[in-house]
Amino acid sequence: MEVARIVAATDWLSDARFAGGIAAGLIVLLLLLSLARSRRQRVHAPRANIREQLSREREQRELHQDIEEVVKHLEQVARQVNTQLDARFERLDDVLRQADERVARLERLVRRADGQPTLDVTVDDNVAPPRESLPASQIRQRRVYELADAGRPPVEIAQELGQTTGEIELILALRRKAS
Repeated sequence: MEVARIVAATDWLSDARFAGGIAAGLIVLLLLLSLARSRRQRVHAPRANIREQLSREREQRELHQDIEEVVKHLEQVARQVNTQLDARFERLDDVLRQADERVARLERLVRRADGQPTLDVTVDDNVAPPRESLPASQIRQRRVYELADAGRPPVEIAQELGQTTGEIELILALRRKAS
């Protein structure tokens, strides 16, 4: 009897309808598991993509802010450099103006000195009596006359004395008129 009970108990397994139902149930269970898994992947994948996208956007905003700060800093440095350059140009202009004033003052002094007699004094055992010297312009004129009398052309005289040819020609022309 025991065998008959076991056979009767396993008899239901041989029933085709029951086996088909179990197979269909297993297939449905597998489909549901597969569907749940794909939903989880779809739900998590967009979340991961959204997180990555948000992270990239945050990094881009931070980078943009950093670039704006650098640009502001560079603008500030450029303003400071411009200010320093302006100050230096002003100082340079002042120095040039002072130099021009000094040159003009020296030229006035030289013009005055040309018209005034000066004394030549030598310190030596042989003391020479003081004599009146000629103004620098007259000394130059005499040197021009000497070189011209020696037969040198005005161009060579100008080169030797460091003057322009026009000045030499003018000096020589005035000499001819005075003669």
